[in-house]
Amino acid sequence: MLRWLVIFFFCASTLVTAQTRTDSLRKMNNLAAELAKRGRYDRAWPLLNGALKVENRDTLRYNLALVELAQGHSAQALQLLNQPLPFPNAGLQKGLAASQMGKYSEALNYFRTTPSTPENSDVLFYNQAIALWKSAPTNTNTYPHIERYLEQSVNTNPQSRIAMGQLMAAQNRWDEAVRNFQQARQEGADLQVLLRLGHAHLALKQSDEAIKAFQEYLDAGGREGYLAHLGMAYTHYRMGDYTLAGEAFHRVLRIRPTSPEAATGIGNILIGQHQDKQALAQYQRAVSLDSTYMPARLGRAMAYYRLGRYAEAWKDFTASVHIINPDNPDYADFYICRGFTLVRLKRYRQAIPEFENALKNKPNATAVYAGLSEAYRGVGDFQLAHRNVNEALKREPNHAGLLTNRGNFQMNIEQFDDASKDYQQAIKLEPNNLNAHNGVAITDLQSDRIPEALVRYDSLVLKHSREPMLLNNRGITLSYRGLQLEQEKKDNEAKGSYKKSLADFQRAMSIDTAGGYYRNNAGNVYKILNEKEKAIENYNGYLSKTAINNLGVLYAGTKQKKYSHYYITTALQLDSTNFSFLYNRAKLYRSEFPDSLRTRGKYLRAESFISPNAIARKYSKDGYITVYLFDYQYETYEYKGQPTFPIKADAGKPTEFQSYFDFHSIPEPPKPEPLPRQPRVYTYPKGKSLKSPKRAKNRGSTECPV
Repeated sequence: MLRWLVIFFFCASTLVTAQTRTDSLRKMNNLAAELAKRGRYDRAWPLLNGALKVENRDTLRYNLALVELAQGHSAQALQLLNQPLPFPNAGLQKGLAASQMGKYSEALNYFRTTPSTPENSDVLFYNQAIALWKSAPTNTNTYPHIERYLEQSVNTNPQSRIAMGQLMAAQNRWDEAVRNFQQARQEGADLQVLLRLGHAHLALKQSDEAIKAFQEYLDAGGREGYLAHLGMAYTHYRMGDYTLAGEAFHRVLRIRPTSPEAATGIGNILIGQHQDKQALAQYQRAVSLDSTYMPARLGRAMAYYRLGRYAEAWKDFTASVHIINPDNPDYADFYICRGFTLVRLKRYRQAIPEFENALKNKPNATAVYAGLSEAYRGVGDFQLAHRNVNEALKREPNHAGLLTNRGNFQMNIEQFDDASKDYQQAIKLEPNNLNAHNGVAITDLQSDRIPEALVRYDSLVLKHSREPMLLNNRGITLSYRGLQLEQEKKDNEAKGSYKKSLADFQRAMSIDTAGGYYRNNAGNVYKILNEKEKAIENYNGYLSKTAINNLGVLYAGTKQKKYSHYYITTALQLDSTNFSFLYNRAKLYRSEFPDSLRTRGKYLRAESFISPNAIARKYSKDGYITVYLFDYQYETYEYKGQPTFPIKADAGKPTEFQSYFDFHSIPEPPKPEPLPRQPRVYTYPKGKSLKSPKRAKNRGSTECPV
């Protein structure tokens, strides 16, 4: 009996202890939930953590996970939430935890598996949209799905309205972005929406509206005033008001001295004012602040380009190419400058597509055609080079450099009269244009006006005594003058002319040691003088296709037909379209291999390729064409460029997910229903009923409270 009494009292005490503990855990949880709802997570956490150590309850674990999530402890929150929980929003909380960890695809899956309810739908669909956007930020195919999610949460949520505006901005649907930002502002969105609205107006080139939005943000005391000043600076720059833009950029620097955007903006203004060295200093400062800020690299590329530092310019042009677009007319100047940079670096083939990109939006720009002409000349396509310089002159007919270049192209195809007209027009525009004067002298020589050419070269050499080009060409002119004097039977004067010719070539070689074609021309003079060994020595010193042809002519003149045939055919293998080489082969076969003409009769057609009046044929002593190498230079087209630097309106992207803290309370247990009271029955010991005592006559009316 005693044993059973002990067991009874032990069970009763255990039951009382369990009930007391349950009640304490309930009170701790509910107090922690109230504290968490008020944002006192630091006080809620120890209560929930301690309670959970006492008893592993789902409600305690869920609430503790929410507190961890609110404090940014996403890994701990996800660990708590990964255990099975009976709460419908557990998936939503898992998604928020995964999103804090940057696992956006995983977060999206959690959001999608969370059931939508009237209470959580706005937050749930908004978070789905943001998770999808962040999981594939560059995939425009996701935009329709993001838009659909936002539409389901935008009716009651200003933050969703802002995100919708940002989505429209990302698709360049700026009108719709403006409407969404304006509506979000009306629905009570914070001041940040004014910055986004200002940028949307900036993108639409609505300068007054943009400035109004930025100024309203400043007047309202927005916390990020430097962003508003930066937006105003961009707007003034877009309007071409460099003074106000500069003031705004300097205000940004006073607020935030480490702003690469402001330093770059000041550099852009200085480029617009052609203060290139000062602009470079600003770009260098911006790059030192943030080496990944590509607008600064683009600006520095322009500064380097203008300062003639082309290798450095191309490095920055290459790094920043992704922020300009060939389809945008504002950026055409950048492509022109990129093209000229490559031309100056002698990377002609790469330059051609750069100019072609500029041509899409600047079909009437002289610089584009001038650049294409230089590029095609660099790759050896003189036909296209000539065509493009013609197009450039249609747009700028009085450009001395372009006229000189066209003169050179026309001289190449032996249109000497047309070339001379261009050179003379260039001299009228620029009397000191050395290349044009040189061109006139060459056309005079080729037109058999040898004394006039010689007079011009004497005058030019007097002014430019150390110019190898002039010395070389005067040497050629003196050589032809010697041949002319020989035909006039003035042998002594001819020898004097040859001697002066050789002196000019020797002097040119001493000044320009890399110019090997002087040796070719000197070899021609030694050939005329019948000094064969010296001629061969000079030809071998510059064994070009021209020197090889001239060796063939030398051996033809000495009746060494085997060597002559070898050298002339070798020259033709190097340049199969050269009229002089073809002419020499025809003459060689007619004089030395007449029997072979039965099967090579077409060779003789080349006899008509060289006019009898051409000085190379007219003054030839042996009937063959000895080729001289004239020196003439092309003018470079100077283009500084006046680009409009890209101002990318930035409405931003949503960066924050919306939390949904549905802390759960533990309800009090229901009170037990009271048992019905049975009337007490009094009995005798033997089981007989006990009669109730009669009421006393003198008893008062007061009732007993029990």
